[in-house]
Amino acid sequence: MGTYSPDPEIAELRQRWLARERRARAANASFPVGEGGDFVEPTYAYDSPEDLAARHAETFREIEEHRRRLGDAATSPSEVWDAGAEFGPADRSALAGAASWASQFGTDAQRRYSAAAAFAIARAHLHEHRHSAAIRIAAAAPEVVRSTFWADYEYFHASVPPNVEWPSDRALRAGALRSPGDGLASGLSTPAVDALASRLERAGRVNECRRITREMLIYLHDRGPCVVHPDVRVRGVTVDFVVCSWKGVFLIWSVDHRWTAKQAAMVMPVREQIQRELGENWPGQVEAIFHSPRGRTGWDRRVMVDDESAQPIDIVIMGGRIDQLLEDWRPLGEVGIDPEWLRWISQASEPRWWRSEEGRRDLPAAPPHEQL
Repeated sequence: MGTYSPDPEIAELRQRWLARERRARAANASFPVGEGGDFVEPTYAYDSPEDLAARHAETFREIEEHRRRLGDAATSPSEVWDAGAEFGPADRSALAGAASWASQFGTDAQRRYSAAAAFAIARAHLHEHRHSAAIRIAAAAPEVVRSTFWADYEYFHASVPPNVEWPSDRALRAGALRSPGDGLASGLSTPAVDALASRLERAGRVNECRRITREMLIYLHDRGPCVVHPDVRVRGVTVDFVVCSWKGVFLIWSVDHRWTAKQAAMVMPVREQIQRELGENWPGQVEAIFHSPRGRTGWDRRVMVDDESAQPIDIVIMGGRIDQLLEDWRPLGEVGIDPEWLRWISQASEPRWWRSEEGRRDLPAAPPHEQL
């Protein structure tokens, strides 16, 4: 099987899985082997240089003695394979790498390979049975060791290791999420998808519409006196944008092409609350607006009664360029707002508690929430 997948996510997860498997196999090696499947110098120093040199010389002598006993009968690939069964894939990869490296030295290849293997064996502190198997491998011809263990070498060194059985895509995704001790004793389940996915999909579209609405309101702000406040919480409902201009006060919610009378009924108490907060002396009307930025530019006022609550509804539906529509808006009674008031509301809406007295370095504490 190949390592690559048409799905970029699965291709990346396969590479991560392969890296973890290589690290795990290298960690279980008997010889000092790194994550790349080659011999390395161990980071610990349990042995003195003198003891290590003595063991290395003794191990090399055992290898040479074994080769003399064999005489003209070379170690066969099957014997090398049987001896290699005593070790893990990382060990066999390192032995194949050492044999491949030594092969470039021609007539000196056998000595160099045996010396490299002897050093690894001296470092390993193997039990007698495995020590004997390692000596047999170290005494074999480098080309035999290389060809016998080359599949293990490729597993660690090839970007596309052959004959790797990859986990299923589902298992790869689960493995990328889970960690040891995550507390999921019963594993993973598969909830229903359609209902929540539909909700999230629409939320994504509405958020994109909200972004477009915000950009249009920035254009409106840049062209004239206008104050735009996003995410204003009123009576448990979040107003996407509160816009104050000399044409009036507008409460704006971004929508896609859909809206319902129930949604309109939910925002009417918000409109009434802001209307009361502006005081009885203001003759204007706070407008509640549903804006669909992807629709055709235009507006329409909908006056109706909610069937469930029998509450009257007065909602403005706008589409397209809301900045142009608000610029051309004709307020009820044709009474505008003093631009000076816009300056007052802008200054008064700033946080108050961090304003320190002149020359004072310590910031005063915030007042209780009721006083804001």
